[in-house]
Amino acid sequence: MRNYWRRSTGPALLLALFAVLAAGFMVYTASRLVYTASLDSRALNVGLTAPVNSLEPAKVSSHEEHLVGAMIYEGLVHYDDSDKKIRPLLADDWKYLDEGRKIVFKLRDVQFSNGKKLEAADIKTCWERTAAGSKEWSYKSLFLPIAGSAEFLQGKSPEISGLKASDTHSLEVTLTAPNSAFLYMLTHPVFWVYDSKEKVSPPPGTGPFVPRQNNGQRLSLLQNEQYHRGSAPLKAIEVKIFKDPAQALAEFKSGQLDYLDEVTPQDLPAVRNDQALRPMLIERPLYTLYGIGFNLNKKPFNGNYLLRRALNYAIDRQAINQDVLGGSYIPLKGVLPAEMPGYNKDIQGYGYDPEKARQLLEQAGYPGGQGLGPLILAYNQGEGHQRVAETVSGQLAELGIVVQLAPLTWDYYKKQLAGYHLALFRLEWAADYPDADSILYSLFHSSNIGSSNYMAYNNNQVDRILELARETVNDEGERAKLLQKTEQMIIDDAPCIWLFQTATAKLVSSNVDNLNVSGLDTVDWFKTELKKPVLSHTVNHPQDGKV
Repeated sequence: MRNYWRRSTGPALLLALFAVLAAGFMVYTASRLVYTASLDSRALNVGLTAPVNSLEPAKVSSHEEHLVGAMIYEGLVHYDDSDKKIRPLLADDWKYLDEGRKIVFKLRDVQFSNGKKLEAADIKTCWERTAAGSKEWSYKSLFLPIAGSAEFLQGKSPEISGLKASDTHSLEVTLTAPNSAFLYMLTHPVFWVYDSKEKVSPPPGTGPFVPRQNNGQRLSLLQNEQYHRGSAPLKAIEVKIFKDPAQALAEFKSGQLDYLDEVTPQDLPAVRNDQALRPMLIERPLYTLYGIGFNLNKKPFNGNYLLRRALNYAIDRQAINQDVLGGSYIPLKGVLPAEMPGYNKDIQGYGYDPEKARQLLEQAGYPGGQGLGPLILAYNQGEGHQRVAETVSGQLAELGIVVQLAPLTWDYYKKQLAGYHLALFRLEWAADYPDADSILYSLFHSSNIGSSNYMAYNNNQVDRILELARETVNDEGERAKLLQKTEQMIIDDAPCIWLFQTATAKLVSSNVDNLNVSGLDTVDWFKTELKKPVLSHTVNHPQDGKV
């Protein structure tokens, strides 16, 4: 470029052209700086397609409430989805004592968003308030590993005796038994920390953002200037709640949203085929199972594992996923979803094998389905559940098995399921924390018969190995082997037909960086950024192009 100017221009012309170019560049740069400044100060616009009814930690229950609550609150530790490890957050360090029955957490110097310093006693107080105030037993039960929590929840004690603030920065948690899964449980929202003495709703948290306005349709959050990890790249977040998913998608397309939390299954095929939207689509497998459970206390499933195995081999999961679900889910061959800690990709599970299904059906005493009688498949009403149930029924009919469908209202379905009145039923389970224990122990340990073990599955050997895995607090490798051994034993017993690992679909604008969705369908909002426009002379320095 320099040689071209020397050959083609004289000094006067060169100076004149340079002046014109310089002036033009200043105008161009000024306009880009105005745009950059507006990006730097504007909020990240988030769209949700379900209401946020409460941000009180004890009352938070839906995915949307968890998503917004994570902007405001945090716990002692967090789960790093990139390397599948538990990392420090409010707790800087921790150690096991008394052969794993006690954990001592050392707290960082942290302030609530109202400026008050966090002390260990605050954690005890807010955990007790959450445990007492939660309406969901599945959430309350996460406190049960802590000594004295059962007595507290039953109203027999005014406090959880296993929680002790030994000094302002040390929290001692005494467990009823060694429990390696407890650290993972601490990532659940019931263990969020907040200033329970502040009589405001929602109470002040320690998270990267502070709520400023909530009118039911819009929530405004500003950067927490007291945040212990430093200033978040985002200055603010604006959350808009839509009653109509189609309107939410339209506003994302028009650039009014930076993040749309849900693309419906109906819209997903069109989004995949849209050249403009496809690069902005995130499809993330979740730690959630979808299948069909057998009540092992009811005929014909009790004592007949051959029949249960036959039904597992009779189902073409891939066909259901493609023909009914639009390819949005992931077929399962075993218990644990892919990418979950403890997942074994080489596990021996179930695939579609109709000939093997026929052989096992005959060995089970029902050749060609003869003598089996109609199976009643119960599920809560919904178009998606209906279509899956119809397809399963059709595939089993090919083996001579008659299935009658029983769609139930949601409330009645839950009551029937909790009462163990259903012999064959739709089963969906979302992990409460990012560990195999959340599925294996919750669904299949016999102590959970009457609560989350809906199959009434009871295997003494499985119980003992799950307990050994919890007792293994200092050897993650050995613990993983125990959990994988347990999974294989459960698969052999076939208390369920495992169908799918569910997935979620989101849209993230190209001007957003570091918005990563975890297997629990959560986002670390502290890391999320809005990009600045990149000028031509800084194109090789992308770090300069971020807010």
